[in-house]
Amino acid sequence: MSTDCGGQVHAGSHTSCPFAEKVRSEFSEGEKSDGFPPAQVSAYSPVTNRGYTLQCVLIAERTTAECTTGTALVYFPLPGKELPKPESKEEPPKNESTEEGEDEVGSSSHAGDAKFCEEHTCIGSFTTEPGTVVECSDGTYSHSGGIGGACSHHEGVKRE
Repeated sequence: MSTDCGGQVHAGSHTSCPFAEKVRSEFSEGEKSDGFPPAQVSAYSPVTNRGYTLQCVLIAERTTAECTTGTALVYFPLPGKELPKPESKEEPPKNESTEEGEDEVGSSSHAGDAKFCEEHTCIGSFTTEPGTVVECSDGTYSHSGGIGGACSHHEGVKRE
């Protein structure tokens, strides 16, 4: 679960929007002249009055930065890019069944969510989460694969 902080910045459930904005700002300032983004960012939280160092990785075909530390999660598009839009129904993404309305672990499409959740126990905001389908260790399914904290209240991710 994440909060839309505006400006395409998203904060995890244990992260404030003011801190998420600081992380994005520090990330942008830390981008190297060679075009490579920083692997870690240090940012100060105006909510906890503490500084944190977050590890950052590129996700979603290298268009989005995801920075985490402990329970903190912040993600946003790289400068000059937008968060990826859901894929269209015309051409199923890799790992998705070609039969319309079907979904499986690893899929990022929401085309078959209703049918999938009729056959499986879905958790969270399955139909709106921006990640991929993952199976949690307790046998439930989440659509937040690839995002820090996926299945965190369901014994972690079993398989992606």
